[in-house]
Amino acid sequence: MEDGYEVKNGKGIMSKGHGLIIASHAFERCTDLKSIVIPNTVQYIGDRSFFGCSELESVVIPESVTEIGEGTFMDCPKLKSVKMPSSLECIGDMAFSGCSSLKSINIPSPVSSIKKELFYGCSSLKSVNIPSSVEQIEAGAFYDCSSLTKIKLPESVLEIEERAFYGCSSLESINIPAKIEEIREETFYNCDSLMSVEIPKSVQVIGESAFSGCSSLECIDIPPSVETIDCEAFCNCTNVTSIRLPASVDLIFGAIVGCDELTTLEIYGRGDGLFLEDIDFAWFDNLKEIIVPYRKKNYYIELLGWGEDIVVERKPQKKTKKDESK
Repeated sequence: MEDGYEVKNGKGIMSKGHGLIIASHAFERCTDLKSIVIPNTVQYIGDRSFFGCSELESVVIPESVTEIGEGTFMDCPKLKSVKMPSSLECIGDMAFSGCSSLKSINIPSPVSSIKKELFYGCSSLKSVNIPSSVEQIEAGAFYDCSSLTKIKLPESVLEIEERAFYGCSSLESINIPAKIEEIREETFYNCDSLMSVEIPKSVQVIGESAFSGCSSLECIDIPPSVETIDCEAFCNCTNVTSIRLPASVDLIFGAIVGCDELTTLEIYGRGDGLFLEDIDFAWFDNLKEIIVPYRKKNYYIELLGWGEDIVVERKPQKKTKKDESK
């Protein structure tokens, strides 16, 4: 413990002269610390200042604080409650990593980024409120938050980095904001309760293993904006029965391997569909039909070298009177 900081009867005490900051490592590994009153003069809580405080249960952060450093409350396994001030502008990397008893959190509105591994291993976390000020979800931000069932991402989010929701095994639903251009590698890896996901038309790339192991997904519908689906992007999505792909997409080998229940593969839009040549259809014992654009059946049969009984054309949509009046 740093000079000027002590613990008496389980309570953290700061001596005079530490008015504006709590120094880095101040109470690090104080295993008898259960609570602390942070003075309302404090503006900055330093890196790892409460790291490894294994008995710390609750923290109230005053309105004077504008920044929490890296790893500040990391590995505080009994920490259940954190009240954050509306003044808070930045929460550092891994600040709450390993806080396995933390159940809910409200991110204050000045915060613009959910930092790297911020809630890594917060296995009891069920509720997170993310404000519209947030533009970035950094790598591993919610890694292994295995109790998180749903999360609402504001439309202000422009970037979701790799492994952001890796191993969120209870996550059933999530929205992907409309300005996201890339779903990074392993973003939703092993989110095996995720039943549906809508990929917005802004997305151009779906990265390696992005949805690998999402064994509750039933349908995959890829918008025409997507140019590349990387290796194992949907690997072992064992409950998927339907996949819809634009003909122009670059589907990397192995992207849908392990989708054992696939019955319908639909190809739509303009493009040559050459990615079909790289699919080993021996993987898909349950495949019943490959739906292709109108008047393209013979092309796709020739491309595949087989498929007379399985390739079917999508029927052209009939124009309504409303369409004809336009």
